[in-house]
Amino acid sequence: MKQKQTKSSRDKLVLWVIDRILNIQSRWAAWIDRKTSHISPKAWVLLLACFVLVSVAYNTWLIWHSLTFKEKQIIQIPPASKESRDHDDSLKAFDSILKNKPKDSSHIPH
Repeated sequence: MKQKQTKSSRDKLVLWVIDRILNIQSRWAAWIDRKTSHISPKAWVLLLACFVLVSVAYNTWLIWHSLTFKEKQIIQIPPASKESRDHDDSLKAFDSILKNKPKDSSHIPH
């Protein structure tokens, strides 16, 4: 019985959230409709055409610029060698542990 009540209250909460979202959306749509009601259909077509032209022009320039003005980047990868490991602090610490290891382990309790 308790599970039904929990599920029912959860469903009510979900429905309330959905109702709030739909209410906000419809109020926003009505507000936008009032603000743009004076714009004629021809003006909307002109605005849409301008937006599309600007978007196409920018994307075309972006592609062209990326293909033609690319500066040569030199990426150098040093070869893996023992010398490059000398700069690693963790390996130095491990080496110092090995070097300072006691030769006689009789003083270590077992």
